Amino acid sequence: ARCGGRLDPAARVHLTLVFVGNAPRTLEPALRAVVQALPPPQPLVLERLGSFDGRLLWLAPSAPTEWLDATAGQARDALGRLGIRFDRKPFVAHLTLIRHARPTRGEALAAIGPGLAPAALGRATLPLAEPFH
Repeated sequence: ARCGGRLDPAARVHLTLVFVGNAPRTLEPALRAVVQALPPPQPLVLERLGSFDGRLLWLAPSAPTEWLDATAGQARDALGRLGIRFDRKPFVAHLTLIRHARPTRGEALAAIGPGLAPAALGRATLPLAEPFH
């Protein structure tokens, strides 16, 4: 209510390691192999609210997550070896919560944060995601 926008449906909540975008269906076997070769997920606590451009609000860990950074690096390395193009922006671990919010930055963003409970994700709640949606 404080920022408007659209909540991401629970079925679409995910943590993106690397963004490939629209890829030809012929790459599906290679992309699946990259995902399946990644190490199993570790527990993760997300308690820091942030935004991209003030319009996409997300929840992220407040402390560095070496295993997650290493996993994202491993996925990027594998894609690079296969010659598959991907977005090379720096990795930012986050779960998208709200899309198309009113621009929410600074004090407005800080005002929302105290009302959110941390999200604790354990091994059982971090399945190896389907790479295609």
